[in-house]
Amino acid sequence: MNHLRALIGECKPDQSIRKIEIDAGLSENLLGYYLKPASNVTRMPTVETLDRLAAALGTTRARVFTAFAADLGYPDLEVGQE
Repeated sequence: MNHLRALIGECKPDQSIRKIEIDAGLSENLLGYYLKPASNVTRMPTVETLDRLAAALGTTRARVFTAFAADLGYPDLEVGQE
């Protein structure tokens, strides 16, 4: 399952990926890159990117981090409060 896509759908169900990128101040197609199944993403985004995305989604860095970590196949992580 794509956890990042699910988080985006939960937080901003009616917003386009490009609009979220603009709101977060991210490069065009950056989220699309992370959401594409065949992209073979192997690295976590920077903390700055996590923070920007969290702000644009109206959620916490911890939730965004956890979604990325799950999609990257990291073991289950317990994330504390920010």
